[in-house]
Amino acid sequence: MLKAARSTVAENVACNNESTQKIAHPLAKRRYIMHKTNRVVLWLTPLVFLILTTGCTSGNRLLSGLRYKNNVISHEQDKRILFENDAKENAEKIRLILDSCIEVVTDFYGSPFEKDIYITISATQKGHVRRCGDFEKSRGMANWGRVFISPLAFSSNTYTSILIHELTHLHTIEKIGIFHYIKAIPAWFSEGLSVYVSSGGGAESFTDSQAIDWIIKGKHFDLTNKGSLLKPSGYVSTLPWPMFYKQSELFVKYLSFYDSTNFKILLRDLEQKKNFKKSFVTRYQTLPIEIFEMFLKEKRTARNSS
Repeated sequence: MLKAARSTVAENVACNNESTQKIAHPLAKRRYIMHKTNRVVLWLTPLVFLILTTGCTSGNRLLSGLRYKNNVISHEQDKRILFENDAKENAEKIRLILDSCIEVVTDFYGSPFEKDIYITISATQKGHVRRCGDFEKSRGMANWGRVFISPLAFSSNTYTSILIHELTHLHTIEKIGIFHYIKAIPAWFSEGLSVYVSSGGGAESFTDSQAIDWIIKGKHFDLTNKGSLLKPSGYVSTLPWPMFYKQSELFVKYLSFYDSTNFKILLRDLEQKKNFKKSFVTRYQTLPIEIFEMFLKEKRTARNSS
């Protein structure tokens, strides 16, 4: 009798466990599917939102990482260089300077590039804009670990400084990603640094003296602009782009001379995805705007005494 009762209880428990498993299995599967779906949605939402809210150009920039090898030829002597049919002569110009330009950037940072570098050269300005999604007068762009050089860089004979400018961007982008780069690092710093390292690349339209005149008159970029992924910090500016570049270069150069040791440490902090403002304050013991006021005061004093 006792054995029969135990047997009955065991059968009931087994039956209940089996029923529970039948219920739990589809529930677990459903949860797993929902989890995966949510992750995909979370990843795609900002991407789609960025395209829809910032227009076709930004959408093209996002797709440029997929198009850098489309309809191009690899240079026979250097597979890092990709070019369109009618851009062979310009591709050869890049081949002759690429290693020396890379050396300029790696010497400045004190560390090598960690990933393969690809330089894509378009035959026409329209083709460059279509390929990388940049504005129509662009001479170069770094995006998704690639560098794009336009015909304007060659016709203006600025391709060497433009290549160094874009490689400077790339050195940090390859470590922290394009989204973090444009969202977390103020444009006045990232662009100013690239112009500084390239000895003026992108800011040739204005002299140092002209930029200082504008700064003294109060016509300068806004260091307090926090920005966002859609409107990166510092890009919201009424200045002409070359003037924005030149002013940013002058201030970044000042930061470098003011404390060269901590300036280099700040660069390493940024390539480790550390917060820009916190790292800046840690290294310089003050806010960027405070040092900018010192910079402005020195320029005014120098101008008044001349």
